[in-house]
Order: sequence, then C-alpha cells, then structure tokens
Amino acid sequence: MDLKRIHYGSLENQDNLTNSNSNSNSNSNSNSLTTTLAFSIQALENQERQQRLLEQLEQQKRARQIIVPTNDELVRVRLRELGEPICLFGEQAAERRNRLREILAQRNIYEGMPTSLNLSTNKSKNSDSNSHDELFYTEGSQILRAARLWLAGYSLHRANERIQVSKRARDNYNNNLNNNENDNNNEIDENNS
Repeated sequence: MDLKRIHYGSLENQDNLTNSNSNSNSNSNSNSLTTTLAFSIQALENQERQQRLLEQLEQQKRARQIIVPTNDELVRVRLRELGEPICLFGEQAAERRNRLREILAQRNIYEGMPTSLNLSTNKSKNSDSNSHDELFYTEGSQILRAARLWLAGYSLHRANERIQVSKRARDNYNNNLNNNENDNNNEIDENNS
C-alpha cells in the first residue's frame, strides 16, 4: 500500500531535505530537518470519500448548467436518443426532466435538445418564415361580437365613472387645502396686527 507522508519543517531548500532524508537513512543518530508521518488508513478513506463528494458536487453543478427542454415530449425524445428508458414507474414529467439532466451531466453532454428535433426545426423555420409574415383573422359569430361590444361599453362606462369620482375627490382635497391655507394666513395676519 502506498503511504503518503506529511513533512514538517522548512521547505526552502529542497536539496537539504533530500540530503537529510538520505543521511537519516544511513545515520540513524543524525539530526534531520523534517519529520515524516504516514497517513492512517482512516485518513486515506476520508480523503477518498471527500474526493468522491467533490466530484459529485461538481457533477451537480454541471447538471444545473445544462439546458433541457420543458416539453415532456421533447424530454422523452431525448431520452430515447440516449438509449435510456423514456419513463420509469411512477415518474412524473419534472422527475423525468431531472433524470435527463443527470444523465447528460454523467455523460458530459451539454446539449439537452433532441438532435432529430434540431434538424427538423431548422428546415421548418426556413419554409414557414414566409407564411408568418401575413396577418390571419377568423370570423367570429354575431353572438360573440355582441358580447364583446356589450363588455366594452360596460367597461368604458364604469371607467368613466371612476375617473369622475377621482377628479371630484382631488378637487375637494385641493379646495380644502386652499381653505386651510387661507384660514391660517388670516389668523397670522390678525395676530400680527
């Protein structure tokens, strides 16, 4: 088993350290600058466990940065492309999406969208770009038109009433402020005379 060693002391002069280590092996009575201790088995296990935890945290960080589709059908298509089961027992859409994210992080794949979808969307964007330029309206029924006209009239009437009430309240407030200022000015004038 390979034992790692801890070195105590100054490491300024590396040549002196190697010389002192070779001298300490040949002369057990000589004074050495460093003392070495071997790691215990428990310390090595703790180091390995900590390394695994750091790798796991790094993988979770990568997983959070991977963009995966929110559409459940696209998630299923991407899982199928990766050769993974598209649905596990009792798995909901959000869990399936998280599983896709974890699989992509494990395989160091940073593209979450299905590759077959990327090819088809590029073709459809080029062909559909001309058709999206023109406006398209559908005729509504007369009942729908009448309901919309009634709702617009009702809403405009109520909005007009609210504005009138607000204006009256503002005018009353301003009049009260002016009256109070005039009363205060009159009292000051009477006190000064």
